Amino acid sequence: MNVIVIGKGAMGKRIATRIEESDEMDLVAIIDPIKETSLSDYYCDLLIDFSHPDNLEIITEYGLKTKTPLLLATTGYTKKDLSLMKETSEIVPVMYSQNYSLGINIIVEVLRRFSPLLEEFDIEIIEKHHNQKLDSPSGTAKMIVESLNGSLENDYQVINGRDGMNKRRDNEIGIHAIRGGTFAGEHTIIFAGNDEVIEIKHSALSKEIFVSGALRAAKFLIEQEEGLYSMEDLINEEEYINAITRC
Repeated sequence: MNVIVIGKGAMGKRIATRIEESDEMDLVAIIDPIKETSLSDYYCDLLIDFSHPDNLEIITEYGLKTKTPLLLATTGYTKKDLSLMKETSEIVPVMYSQNYSLGINIIVEVLRRFSPLLEEFDIEIIEKHHNQKLDSPSGTAKMIVESLNGSLENDYQVINGRDGMNKRRDNEIGIHAIRGGTFAGEHTIIFAGNDEVIEIKHSALSKEIFVSGALRAAKFLIEQEEGLYSMEDLINEEEYINAITRC
């Protein structure tokens, strides 16, 4: 599988290195199409993007022109960007996740299936990331809220931090973003009920987990037809959740 990596930041460089070390993939190029060489100068079997939302239009144009599957691993997209992804996926396979960690995505699936049993509990999310992260709250925290809203058939109002003299309302989910040091990523989901508390926590000890998840997703995506895919599709195909449910 010949792969182009978009983005020369920490994640782009990490995934390019892993591809170069792989027996199943070959690195065609690692580029930033806005700042340097045109993407149209290259051809590949699959494109992996770990860059910036500003590159999306260039990437989708390339995917449509060359019929190349696109794996998108950038956060901070707008609603317009998400619509562009959807339109592109009608022609070529597109995979998008705000977090490619296998552990996080299993937690999201577990929440989707079991959070209806905790509907009367108050929900709060604490997320911690390094001091260079730009977006807040994290894309993963937003992904968790989307999962909870879907599974509980509710429309929770997100409260980013808490300030002032306001009592907590039933339809709120508080997200508390911490930025400091070198946290690779930590997310804690708190279900607080009457006299009992359940906490579900995931800690990323290095960024390698996102690389491993993205490469696993790439192998899945290359086998798919046109459509918009997520890590949920990969997890359900590999039957992780069914295995958990049987335990």
